[in-house]
Amino acid sequence: MQQLWKPLLHELNATHFITKEGHRYTIEESNYRWESPLKKKLLILDVDTRLDRGAGAVTNKSPLSPSELTGRSGGMMNHYLYAMIHGYDYQFIRAPDYYNRHGTWVKVPMIKQALESYETVVFLDADAVFVYPELPLEWLMSLWNITDKTLVAMANDPDTPKNRDAQGTVMMNTGFIIARQSDRTQDLFHDWNQCPTETKYKGCQRWMKDWAHEQAAFSNHVRYEYNSTDEVRKIPLRDGNGGNGVFVRHNWFHKDSPANDLRELLLDILMRRIQAGFHHEQNQFLDASPDSNRNAPPGVVPDYSNPEDVYWTLNIALTVICVSFVTVFFLVRVYVKRTINRNIGVEDWTCIAAFVCVIMYCTTVLMMARYGAGYHAWEIRKPEYYNWLKWFYASTVVYIPASFFTKATILLLMARVFAVEPRVSKGIRIFIWALLVAYIPIQILRIVNCYPIRTYWDPKVRNAHCLNQRKIFFSDLSLSIVTDLLILLVPIPLTCRLSLSVGKRIKIVLLLGAGGIATALTVFRVAKAVDFLNSDDITVDYTPIAILTNLEITIGFVCACLPSLNLLIEHHIRKRRRQRQTQTDGRDRSRASMIKRHFRWMSSSTRASPIPSRPTNQPSAGMIDLDVEMAMLTGQPVRLRSERLSSTESLGLRPLDHRLDSGDGIREGWLSQDQDDHDELQDSKFIMKMVQDSRARAEEGAKESWCPVWDGPRDPLASHGSWKYSIRTH
Repeated sequence: MQQLWKPLLHELNATHFITKEGHRYTIEESNYRWESPLKKKLLILDVDTRLDRGAGAVTNKSPLSPSELTGRSGGMMNHYLYAMIHGYDYQFIRAPDYYNRHGTWVKVPMIKQALESYETVVFLDADAVFVYPELPLEWLMSLWNITDKTLVAMANDPDTPKNRDAQGTVMMNTGFIIARQSDRTQDLFHDWNQCPTETKYKGCQRWMKDWAHEQAAFSNHVRYEYNSTDEVRKIPLRDGNGGNGVFVRHNWFHKDSPANDLRELLLDILMRRIQAGFHHEQNQFLDASPDSNRNAPPGVVPDYSNPEDVYWTLNIALTVICVSFVTVFFLVRVYVKRTINRNIGVEDWTCIAAFVCVIMYCTTVLMMARYGAGYHAWEIRKPEYYNWLKWFYASTVVYIPASFFTKATILLLMARVFAVEPRVSKGIRIFIWALLVAYIPIQILRIVNCYPIRTYWDPKVRNAHCLNQRKIFFSDLSLSIVTDLLILLVPIPLTCRLSLSVGKRIKIVLLLGAGGIATALTVFRVAKAVDFLNSDDITVDYTPIAILTNLEITIGFVCACLPSLNLLIEHHIRKRRRQRQTQTDGRDRSRASMIKRHFRWMSSSTRASPIPSRPTNQPSAGMIDLDVEMAMLTGQPVRLRSERLSSTESLGLRPLDHRLDSGDGIREGWLSQDQDDHDELQDSKFIMKMVQDSRARAEEGAKESWCPVWDGPRDPLASHGSWKYSIRTH
């Protein structure tokens, strides 16, 4: 019987219940809540002085016929059924006649005796029945605010003059009693049972035989001594009394009604269970609907050939964009590692794993779109819908590795940047291991969410068991929010401690903390997840979650690759700067070469022209001027040596050494690999100015000897051969 009703049982901690007529009953927040089932601590009690063994009686050993069932037996079977459904104890007591009292008085001592063994005793007259057997009594007691301090609870009678006590207060009906075990409850039932003796309550003897018997004795006398609100609880008339009682129906006048109520109840539960089994197994034998796994809303005609595009196009477009960004940034990182920074670290391997997992996740999203993600569930045919479920399961399995490796890459990068703080770097690495430990159980639960696993997408699997997907879903989201916040906030205080300029600090914070942007997406994803878990149109309601998840891991991966992009940009900026420097150096060298050639021409021309006014044993003026020029060019004293390449011994000159000594150049400062462009340009201008000044002085000191140089032969090397010059410092 419990298995028959189990799928229909109302949750013990539910806040509301809706009746067949559509009325909603809600438990007040201030009411006492019975959060644990009472089970065998609660007794459902039937008491009668008569034992009916006739036809149609439950105590008759002959098979019962529904048409012959008596009203009293119908009521007792309702009580017994209710106890079996919820695991309560049940007793039917055939009590002896109460001497000199009406037969209904027997319930009082019987309840008192039962309270010695049970925490709660529920008594019902044979003509009273439970209307909703699926509702546990604990839920009803919470609805009526019956607390652990309550002694007894009863429903009011209808408000008529006949049903009022001597003080004009409506009497309480004893056809449905809830009694709670306590010493004071025992005192209450003792006083109630002894009321007709008038040892304590004067005028109570009349109720031994007069109507309403024990009910009148309690309402006129006993309840006023136990008048605390918590001690004596009044159940509303419409809830627990009368022929129209919502939860407990008391048939005062139609004593055979419980039999009809039981027949309807059993037929109702049987039909509901058959219908539930039909729907559970329908995928194996039913093809009543054209194709869809979901029924369309009233008035909507499914269009399988041209379904409504709710999110399909948006999903495809954003997924393709995400794949493009992830691929481009990954290739940039690979290029930088191969050409610029060839040091391979742990974060490079986690980045490769993250790239593979992110691409796999994007693939599952595209496959879900292929099978209908973004379309209404009622416009997707069953085979496509089941394939969608398969790829949906795959996406939940792939997401956690993609998220972990992406975050691990960012965190490892932080640990490398802040390696100057060993404790901080070590703390970040410990956090990565903690994150892995936290993700592993969630990943295992994701994989074995249902057993067998194919139950996730195959409705034909029998004896399947699935975990609470809501709890797993929100555990994953909560962990994502915490880690995203840490990635966003950790770089800020740590960067402030670095000895860098403000601009570089801001740059580091932006590069390392940019992954925290995904936090906002994750928080929004939580809101969408609530709608999804309560949705009947899951192919539409899950698609925004897939899009947000895609954006979250894509942004995280791109941020993990941003330092590589920054390094590539800086590398190209430095490369262009060096190219401009090389071009400037070339122009400077060209100008210096022209000066040197000009000096060679002047020297050869001067030595080739005899100067009779000067003694032959003295050096020429042109040679003196050339020494001055070269000394000013290098900034060091130089000597000129010449050597005729052909027969030029008569000049008394030897050629200059044609090799340049790099060590001399480095010592002098003109051969330096690390000179700045700006410094070289300034040195070049200074040299040109010194050369021009030297020329001016030479013209002033030996004007006559320089004139033939400017106006001399067009080919000064025709009779003297070639010359080479070398600069060597002393």
